[in-house]
Amino acid sequence: MPLHTDTQSQVETILRTHPEITALAQQHVYHAEQAVRLNFKVAMLRAEMEDLHRRQQTIDRRIELTLTFVRNLSQFGEEHIKTRQEKEELEKRIIETERSRVSFYNKAESAWVRVREMVETVVIAQTVEEDKENKPAM
Repeated sequence: MPLHTDTQSQVETILRTHPEITALAQQHVYHAEQAVRLNFKVAMLRAEMEDLHRRQQTIDRRIELTLTFVRNLSQFGEEHIKTRQEKEELEKRIIETERSRVSFYNKAESAWVRVREMVETVVIAQTVEEDKENKPAM
């Protein structure tokens, strides 16, 4: 929803006169973008994890069937171990990525709270100043 013209003008004035708010807003956007990118990465890693899980189950079934064929057990056993190691590595990467994503979300939220507080402080100060200017002299 577009801002009211007076509100938009007021926001633009605040941003021009308070570059620290603009910097915090940019920091918020950066952290939010990083969090979105990491969300995508987590989704991709999870999809890969599901694929590996399916592969793991397939290999598990193969191993059960090949127990009767002892000479093939070694080959499938190695595949099983390799897939399990890949799965464990992916689990570690998902956990690390999730931690990083949460950290970026927290940083983005913190920056947004600071921006909102600073804007509120500026608006209050401007309102008080305008009230002083508009009040008739005694």
